[in-house]
Amino acid sequence: EGSPREGGSAAARQIEYNRPEPKKQEDNTLWAEKYRPLTVEHLVGNKGKVEQIKSWIRAWQVSPSGGDKDHKRAVLISGPPGIGKTTAARVVLQGFGFDVVELNASDARSKKALQACAEDLVGNTSIADFAAGGTGGTKRMALIMDEVDGMSSGDRGGMQELIALIKRTKMPVVCICNDRGCQKVRALANHCLDLAFVRPAPREVVLTLRRVAKTEGYSVDDAVLEKLAESCNSDIRQVLNMLQIWRPRNANLSAADVSKNMANAFKDISVGAFDVAGKFFREANTPLDTRIRHYFVDSSMCPLLVQESYVGVNAFMPDGMAPAQREARRMARIADAAQSIVEADVVGCRIMSDQQWSLAPLHGVLACARPGYLLAGPLGRPGFPSWLGKNSTMTKRARLLREFGGHMQAQASGDKAEIRQAYVPALRTKLLAPLLERGSDGIPEVIALLDEYHLSKDDFDAIMELELLSSPGAKASVAALPSAVKSTLTRKYNQAHAAFKKGLSSGGMQLAERYTEDAEEEGGEEEEDAEAKIIKKVVPKAAGKAKAGGKAKAKK
Repeated sequence: EGSPREGGSAAARQIEYNRPEPKKQEDNTLWAEKYRPLTVEHLVGNKGKVEQIKSWIRAWQVSPSGGDKDHKRAVLISGPPGIGKTTAARVVLQGFGFDVVELNASDARSKKALQACAEDLVGNTSIADFAAGGTGGTKRMALIMDEVDGMSSGDRGGMQELIALIKRTKMPVVCICNDRGCQKVRALANHCLDLAFVRPAPREVVLTLRRVAKTEGYSVDDAVLEKLAESCNSDIRQVLNMLQIWRPRNANLSAADVSKNMANAFKDISVGAFDVAGKFFREANTPLDTRIRHYFVDSSMCPLLVQESYVGVNAFMPDGMAPAQREARRMARIADAAQSIVEADVVGCRIMSDQQWSLAPLHGVLACARPGYLLAGPLGRPGFPSWLGKNSTMTKRARLLREFGGHMQAQASGDKAEIRQAYVPALRTKLLAPLLERGSDGIPEVIALLDEYHLSKDDFDAIMELELLSSPGAKASVAALPSAVKSTLTRKYNQAHAAFKKGLSSGGMQLAERYTEDAEEEGGEEEEDAEAKIIKKVVPKAAGKAKAGGKAKAKK
């Protein structure tokens, strides 16, 4: 007898036979990871640098403690992204039998985090050893610190701890960065073997791309692959990602397909604010949405570049106009563009103050698109915005005034505006007169006046700089002050306040809070009394009086 399944109806058996086979699950792994080199032979470019890494590891195995003066305790690999820096370090280290621990910008790399990581790696025992049933200690550990130039303020103390780790560690440390000129990386480079990777030649990249394309089942001409590699600046990771996205269904990728796809892919990638600022004037008749996209390349810098350049544009004018008419028409358009920029500034203030980011397209129209349309014409590379320099100067002088007011708060009444308008001119005259009249003999009088108002030598310089704005003759009078007198003033002031500076450096005293514009309204009598006592304690000449006053109160 047949089984129950065999005894089923013919229709049921037909359904069973016609059931489609389950589809194979599509592999969505990124090709950059799927085809990552696993051996040194598969690495692309920088063969000489890779050999230097291998030689460094051999020397490290002989002298891990760094006994040889010429042997560096770590390696610093620098170069543009996507050329295989991290892959080369990992492949070489694994080829020598190391288990690699990698920390990048997504990991916490502060001082405490690096200390904890170093403690975990001291035993040199990997999880793979335990999983394999080993006794531990059979595998050696190596550390790759990727993107060290990206260690930000959130990684507080991380760079100093990394340098200290390199000095004391007994395992290989490989540091990787993109920006070799970064100030933090320069300090690190003094303790490392400095290796600068370069972009591989496009022909070297083609060999890898051809192997990947063949494995994935479609053919691409070498000329097409070389053109793609050149367009991506030999960034292997980017080329593989783009090939994976463009993978055609007909298993062919022509040069026309690559050119079309590249035109769309690179449209807004390789441009900056300086590149698009001129387009607002040269391409004023393009669709509005295109010009708004140009604005969003850098919504902060583009309006400043337009504001800096719109007056100097040689705007197109109708033919047959008299020179006077052309100039009048041009001035009218400049006035309209200026009005549009003013309105854009109002919108920009509303965006920043109320977080009304939905107004950003309107800001782009008023700040960039409309001025460019009104003054359409040829424009070279725009100049650097002068507003940035003026804003930096304004911020600096506001800081100087705030600190200056905070120092003399115990002896002065008035808000920030009153100190700027009344105290600064009077103090400047009183401080400069002895030096201009008696030279070095007037220095004691100047120092006494500074101490009376609890001002420092930096405050003296701040007073001179702040007053340059309002007094026409202020610059001339400061320039008339001999440099020898300035040097003598600095030297004598430092000598008179050496003990005061030593006390501050030891951390025994803390200065009063910096002066704020609302100090009178927010500060009560108790706060002012407490602040006055603090200042009297730290100023040498007032110290004796404060101490005497304290004893008198104790006797009462």
